[in-house]
Amino acid sequence: MKLRVNLVERKKFMKINRSSTKRPNQMKPVMQQKSMLAPGKVIRAKRESAGLRNADLARRTGIHPVTLSAIETGRIVTPSLKHLVSISKVLGISIASLFVEPRGSERPSFLLGTQKGEQFLDFPKYGFRIVCYTPMASSLFIGKVVLEAGRGLSGEEFRTSGSIYVQPILGKITIEFDGETRLVKEGGYAFFDGSFPYSISNAVASEPTSFLLITSPSFLLEHGYRGVVLHRKK
Repeated sequence: MKLRVNLVERKKFMKINRSSTKRPNQMKPVMQQKSMLAPGKVIRAKRESAGLRNADLARRTGIHPVTLSAIETGRIVTPSLKHLVSISKVLGISIASLFVEPRGSERPSFLLGTQKGEQFLDFPKYGFRIVCYTPMASSLFIGKVVLEAGRGLSGEEFRTSGSIYVQPILGKITIEFDGETRLVKEGGYAFFDGSFPYSISNAVASEPTSFLLITSPSFLLEHGYRGVVLHRKK
């Protein structure tokens, strides 16, 4: 009897030991999944809070119901900008808010700011300044970039593994992406994958230009800017 009990206890110990060694590998994908942005999850939450069915939102946006369902369930991880614009208009929210995870029952954050921004980064040697509109967050950056006349910047300054949205505020810019140069004027915008090589230049030779910059995830926290001191606006 004593031998049988020992064998049973030994089997239990070996079973616990094996499960504990497997647990880190099993949890790793879950942790990675939490760090990924899922606009579809936000879209579904906003749609349901507005009392709309999938078919209702599909009809109003002109998006096929199957496509919309694929976006909401995450089968389409990166929806096209055209679809994001249509969805945000119908739901009455900004495109940027689609990339912010729902907070559930937590008190929502609210920041009322001005075009001066909250903080800024100066790079006089390279001829540009970054004005931060949003608090420091890993999921999203929204701000303004001021480029001096004839100057430019590249993906080395704004490295991100996600998406980049730029919209000229004053003047015009040129964007080199995928071997082509594109001119973007006031009233226009560009949306592209920041993981590919690119550069943004001031297309005006005699005056500074500025443009709205949105990156998801935030380029400030993803690469190289963690230790940079941000100067708070007075």
